[in-house]
Amino acid sequence: MNSPLKAGTLFALIAVVATLASGGSALQHTDRVSSLDTHTGSSTGNVSAPSYNLSAEYNSTTLQAQQLNASGGWSSLRNVITSRLDNTSVPVDARYLPNFAVAPKNTEWCGETFLYFCSRTNGGLQAMGVTNSSGRLSAYTYNTSSFEGTINISSVNEFYMGSDAPHSFSIQLNSVLNNVTLFGNTGYQYWTQNVVDYSSSTGQLTFVDNIWNFTSPSAVINGNEFSSYNGTVVPGVYYYDIGPTLNVASPFSLSLYLNTSTQNNRNTVYFNYTISGKSDSRSVIRKSGTYDEVQFNSSQPGSGAIPAAEFQVSGSRLTGTGFIPMDAEFIIGGPGGGSTADFYNISGNMSMDYRNGNGEVVPVGSAYNAGSETGETSSGIGMYYSGHTAYLSTGPSFVDGLWNVSNNPGVVSIHGTVDPSNAFVMVSNSGIIDNATAEWAPTGTNGNFDYHISPGNYSMEFLLSYHNASFMSGINLSSGDAHDAGPISLGVNFSRGIYTPLYSFSNAQVRNLSYAGKGTAASPFIIPGPGFLMSGDTSAQARLNPAFSRVNDYLYPVFDGIIQDNTTNYTLYNGFRTSAGNSPFEVSLPVTDLASLTQEFDVSTVNFLPEVFYGASNMTVSNSTISGWFSTVVYNNFTRDNVPPVASLVLWNTTHSLIERNSIESQGSGILIYNRNTTFADNYVWNNTFSDYPYVYPGDYYGYAPIGLVVESSGNTVYNNAFTSTIPLVSISGTGANIYSGGNATYTDRFNITRESAANTTRFNGITLSGSIINTSYQGGNYFYNYFGNGTVPYNGSGVGFVFNGQGIFNGSINHGYSYDPLVLASYATNVSARGLPAGTETYFDINNAIYNISYGGQNTIYLPNGTYDISGFALVGSQAEFLPSAYMGDLPLTDGIFEALGPVMNITINYEEYLNLTVYEQGLPSGTQWGFAIPAAGEGFELTSGNTSVYLPAGVEYEIIPSSVSGYYSSPITLNPLSSPGYVTLIYSKLPNSTSVNYTVIFSESGLASGTRWEISIGQQTFSTTNSTMAIYGFEDGNYSYSIVPVAGYRAVQSGNIYINDGNGSVAVTFVRISPGSDLVAELAISVIGGAAIGSIAVYAVMRRRT
Repeated sequence: MNSPLKAGTLFALIAVVATLASGGSALQHTDRVSSLDTHTGSSTGNVSAPSYNLSAEYNSTTLQAQQLNASGGWSSLRNVITSRLDNTSVPVDARYLPNFAVAPKNTEWCGETFLYFCSRTNGGLQAMGVTNSSGRLSAYTYNTSSFEGTINISSVNEFYMGSDAPHSFSIQLNSVLNNVTLFGNTGYQYWTQNVVDYSSSTGQLTFVDNIWNFTSPSAVINGNEFSSYNGTVVPGVYYYDIGPTLNVASPFSLSLYLNTSTQNNRNTVYFNYTISGKSDSRSVIRKSGTYDEVQFNSSQPGSGAIPAAEFQVSGSRLTGTGFIPMDAEFIIGGPGGGSTADFYNISGNMSMDYRNGNGEVVPVGSAYNAGSETGETSSGIGMYYSGHTAYLSTGPSFVDGLWNVSNNPGVVSIHGTVDPSNAFVMVSNSGIIDNATAEWAPTGTNGNFDYHISPGNYSMEFLLSYHNASFMSGINLSSGDAHDAGPISLGVNFSRGIYTPLYSFSNAQVRNLSYAGKGTAASPFIIPGPGFLMSGDTSAQARLNPAFSRVNDYLYPVFDGIIQDNTTNYTLYNGFRTSAGNSPFEVSLPVTDLASLTQEFDVSTVNFLPEVFYGASNMTVSNSTISGWFSTVVYNNFTRDNVPPVASLVLWNTTHSLIERNSIESQGSGILIYNRNTTFADNYVWNNTFSDYPYVYPGDYYGYAPIGLVVESSGNTVYNNAFTSTIPLVSISGTGANIYSGGNATYTDRFNITRESAANTTRFNGITLSGSIINTSYQGGNYFYNYFGNGTVPYNGSGVGFVFNGQGIFNGSINHGYSYDPLVLASYATNVSARGLPAGTETYFDINNAIYNISYGGQNTIYLPNGTYDISGFALVGSQAEFLPSAYMGDLPLTDGIFEALGPVMNITINYEEYLNLTVYEQGLPSGTQWGFAIPAAGEGFELTSGNTSVYLPAGVEYEIIPSSVSGYYSSPITLNPLSSPGYVTLIYSKLPNSTSVNYTVIFSESGLASGTRWEISIGQQTFSTTNSTMAIYGFEDGNYSYSIVPVAGYRAVQSGNIYINDGNGSVAVTFVRISPGSDLVAELAISVIGGAAIGSIAVYAVMRRRT
């Protein structure tokens, strides 16, 4: 039943709802649309003409930065923070990360206390607010305005190649500043770190501080927290400051302070220090000072005096992170970035004091010997305590309670000599050895050891590949006892194979590992791998003892597979390959302990330990497999140009060495050669295959894609290698290019020899170099999978240069010295041209990560061996226009750019389609209102709260812009003429009259009439008319209504219809069709409803009539 209309109850609201501005063009309506793609943009404004000031935009499906995902919680915040740090210019030695890996599985309630236990170690002191009372641990809490940590170092030697600072470590004083006030609100927590970064090699000591927000699991620092400071805020992450740098040789004494007070009604924290010692020139150094003072934005007008913030230690309370304890710690760890440090020698002592309620500076009431807040760790530091002082010595790093926790003061000694001197000593703090918890205890280069550690029950094992192991158990020692382990001799047994890493720090230790040879050029020491031994009928295993699979909370491995340091004898490592073809230094990470880490870092639980040659010479690695991953979470953007400071095989300050006949299976960084800028290294890399490891996890590789070879050194010769790794070869020079010092560097190397017959021979390190790795008739350069010249044009890594910061696409990845005379397979010419671009425009294309240009009207001829290829053009982007590419072979589109090269000349065209910028504005809505629009022809829709957005649409096509509904407002769709230039449209929203619960609005819109033509609608006894395209009629109540369209001369339309109103507004579209003169006008028409534009619940029924 139709609802009756009362006179005067419907009102027409007529408005122009959209305009188009573009060179003075008027809006034209059309009822035709097409289905097209769009390309969104962000530019805004009134644009009148196309601009072809174009630049290339490279989009690759292969070389992409690793993206990290986080979905709540403290551990996922680690990925967000490290991802943000990796994409900034924050120096690595200014990143002192929290221990994000603390989790419930690593915690234990002991009586009233909350303790953190795991296998991670970092020598030092930790005040946790836990004390031992009659054998029962109980918690206590105290607040203080000051902590002081003092360390006296007599001697120290640290060496770890897992960072760009092999001899550096950190000393950190860390504590949580509690009850900080911000803008009049109290209760915030900030983790403060007063740190020095020290090099045991150079004596350089640099002060660094960090502040992190520990208020909640997702809290970060944005910058408005501070009113004054000396350092740098990394928005969304943390705060840091790099203080003064001194040169101090050991022995030296250092005190670090964390102090807090209220200044100018602001909570303030101070980073102070005192240091005394001598420089390398033996001049006396005594300095004290404050290098940073940070004031918080504590007060606001009318907030009154703020409460004091204090450092808090509590054994029964966690920080706002939900996992990290509320403690204070004074520790020794890696040089930032969550790294670790390996100590081969250390001697000293340390203590930690605080200011009590009486203003007295007193020792902390109780302590453990390892911290749990910081992410940096260390190994090789033995500790014991007497009174309130902890003593440091070379030895196993155990996590133990100290004063008022273990009540086990005093020292015991375990000493002896092991032969060979480079054997590994592992110690368990139990009567029977446990490889899951055993700790490494370093020895001297002569095999002597003397460990000074706390009293207890110990067991030991002495291990070395190709030697029988030796064990000791039940070493139960009380304070003052000394245990003489005596001389331990490990018998040679090559059938034992590789079950430990291979370390040598002298020529004599290299000889200890040798199978044969005298260390001369004519008779080098041969260090055998499993492949070498099996070729001689010696069955040799390759299975590392689980004790060597240790990693820290950021997955830095504690051990390398090989370290050869400071040697000169000729040495040949031959056959380091298992029967399965893998590296013999495989480790499996303990899944139960590290499952969450490996999952969140997106890495494999299996890895291969790196092989490191440091300060060595006359070394050869042959017939081996080299592999291993490095987490992108911690290593991406580690250096200025994003060149990795790590690799599966590292030659660091190494000279006159040869890498030949190896399989380098890169999971991120295959080989790294580094040397000082002025050193002529004279290393050869010859006849190796560089490929991607078959199973590369997204988080495994260093950064954007697996890299084969990195050469940051001069005087090296690289030729006759086959590079199929995604990024074959990197050698970047320039400002800040030195990956160790950060200084400028210019590296010059040979990436080929002069072209000559493949039969010619060269001798190097006693090895004959001859032939071609791909069986060409000549020697010269290298084979590169992404080189498509004819052999006369040199290769410079073009196509991968953009991966490295500051390197343009045609810089390639070799800055100085091309690879001439590349080795090429039989290939055929392929002509690549472009069409659809403005006159004079140059463009580019990428084929298998090689980038070439195409000049306007020309073509580029490349040479392709038969096979499968992936080609893509560069998008050309201007301020108001874009040209997007697609590839064709003749008239055949190449889906995803994939094609097969099969034989003689082929022709490929990069076809460009012009996209023009259309900016869509809204007008009439209150600021911040959510609105949007759809472009059905492009299959796109947008929701936004800003006043405009831009979209790039293919030129020459007509579009309908449909506004989204907004409660209380109405707007109508518009149709655009085919786009011929950039422009904008404005969707005008008009406010509807206030509807009662029984009054609604229906919007009628027409299409097909000539502009300005009057049209009318009759509803009941009322008629409404307009010359605009849209009118809104207000006053409908729930029910059925009939309407009719008043005929318009020269047009026909659906004559009538029904509207059903059910608790909502609605819309009706009316289509007029021009009548051709002389026709009999017999047609059947259908009414169209604007999809998605109706408000509420409305149904429209068309009454179809045939004209006779």
